[in-house]
Amino acid sequence: MRESVNANDLVVFVVEVVVFVSLGIWAWRQGNHVVTSGLAVVAVVGLAAVLWGVFVSPQAPVDLVATNVGFRLVVLVAGLAALATLVSLPVVAAVAVVTAVSSVLIYVGPFSR
Repeated sequence: MRESVNANDLVVFVVEVVVFVSLGIWAWRQGNHVVTSGLAVVAVVGLAAVLWGVFVSPQAPVDLVATNVGFRLVVLVAGLAALATLVSLPVVAAVAVVTAVSSVLIYVGPFSR
């Protein structure tokens, strides 16, 4: 049976997309050539995606709250740090607040899973 999608799920999805896109753009800027930039994107986003898939996603094979929270924090903070290199600080602060609130609501409150 499918669980229903709530408003926080949509916010979390948007935050995750912003984080992964920010990581990709940051990684692209680290290379000096198209090849090195492409490899950097594959390495950084690939590592983040593997960590997310193994420890954080709803179908993660490792289903421990501590690892879920820990790796969620690692990937989200890395994404916010990457975002900080791309946009102004007030935008990063706003995204960080939304990220923190939506992440907490995953575990407690009316939107918890």
